[in-house]
Amino acid sequence: MNTKSNRLAIYNFKNSLFHLGTTYIWFFAIVVIVPTLISLIVSSNMSGMTWSNFVSELLAVAIFYTIADCLFFNYNNFKLTIQNGISRRTAWLARVKGILLLSLPIVIVQGIDALVEHGSLLYAGLFGT
Repeated sequence: MNTKSNRLAIYNFKNSLFHLGTTYIWFFAIVVIVPTLISLIVSSNMSGMTWSNFVSELLAVAIFYTIADCLFFNYNNFKLTIQNGISRRTAWLARVKGILLLSLPIVIVQGIDALVEHGSLLYAGLFGT
């Protein structure tokens, strides 16, 4: 059972990464390319985006995608697992593992961004404010 859920978790993780990449492409087109083109057309100069703002926006997209992936994209995975004779418990366990795999890089990048941007994490950053 453990091997089956691990393979299914990796499959779910790869599927989620593909959809997250597609989400990033749409985000980049809507938030970066279109405003830059409009800015060039209207005022013939480019309005820039700082690196910290860009990383924060990428993290926000990843977090919202992960939430949406947890809430909305379950039925396709459920259909696939039931079709292939995998039990509901194994499918659920694999789904949780896949979501944790997707969340782990987001948490790590957010921690690195917080250390670089503010020099501290969580409550230590709030001291003196």
